[in-house]
Amino acid sequence: MGHRPFNIPIFLKLDSVANYCANSPWEALDYLDVHWPGARTEKFERARAVCQLAIDGWVDPEVARDAVIAAARECQVLERSWRSMPAGILHSSTHA
Repeated sequence: MGHRPFNIPIFLKLDSVANYCANSPWEALDYLDVHWPGARTEKFERARAVCQLAIDGWVDPEVARDAVIAAARECQVLERSWRSMPAGILHSSTHA
């Protein structure tokens, strides 16, 4: 079940010029673990836990999506849609 996509992806701020598209609980958990810019609040911890439950097949992916959106709103990293990078900006998807 963990690889089932969300019905609608979640767009999250990645840095000042890019954003991140989470299409599934697996991708959302990656964002939470690797890219989360804010405090590890109760909503953050709940989002992590529910994403893991969705990956393990215990809850529907949409439950995880709702938890991630709640945490992202609290941290103010929720985007409405894909944000294109400004011309001339190159972005690497590799992690340093």
